[in-house]
Amino acid sequence: MRRTLIVGAVILSVFMFLLGGYVVLNQHGVSAEASCTSTTAQVSVIGVASRDVTPDRGVIIISVVGTNKDANEAMEIMKESVSYVLSIAKSYTDDSHITTTGLSLTQRGHWEKDRYVYDEFVASESIKVDLDVGKVSQFLGEVTGGKAEHIRISGISFYYTEIDKVKKELLEEAIQDAQDNAIHLVKPLGAEFISLVSVSYGGSQPIPYDIRLYEAKAGTAGDVPVSSGSQHISVQVSAVFKAGPICTSIGR
Repeated sequence: MRRTLIVGAVILSVFMFLLGGYVVLNQHGVSAEASCTSTTAQVSVIGVASRDVTPDRGVIIISVVGTNKDANEAMEIMKESVSYVLSIAKSYTDDSHITTTGLSLTQRGHWEKDRYVYDEFVASESIKVDLDVGKVSQFLGEVTGGKAEHIRISGISFYYTEIDKVKKELLEEAIQDAQDNAIHLVKPLGAEFISLVSVSYGGSQPIPYDIRLYEAKAGTAGDVPVSSGSQHISVQVSAVFKAGPICTSIGR
């Protein structure tokens, strides 16, 4: 009977020691697998793709002005100058790429003591010409070579005609970049697979226009030096992936 009690006490002591050791180990996270109930995790990543492109089209805004003390004369001067610009523009690009806007007739004058005195009428109209980028310099030189007193080059911008195609290609590259980033994040944790949960398009970076202003001067001749340069396009996506199995032992 006494031997039985001694053996029982020993067995109970061993059981309590093992139980206490398990609790201590579990509290210190030595065997995280024993309490790991989730084998998947979500990871949020960004994907980016970019490219430099060379613009192939140029857009020139031309302001044509006619001034005279008589309103009809001012309009006639302006119309004659518009016809001059249009005749040149049509030799450089299609009619569909030439538009006229902003026709107006105003009065200009000065203050005399306490009253404003009108000196002349100002007739104006804007012409937008869209042409091949390689023809921009020559066109500017020719259009400013005559009637310079009535013509002002008020804006020049450049763009790439295949921009939508480039954005779609970059979008595919950005999504692939997001997937690669997710893999690099979870692979060291032992993940064996990832699956897409959601993806959103962050948009593309606006293309900066190369805009310069030129004022026509009488007697201007020859090509006007203009460079379109290159333009940077960047596309970004945000994606969420589910990765698994992730259940890693942590020791201290």
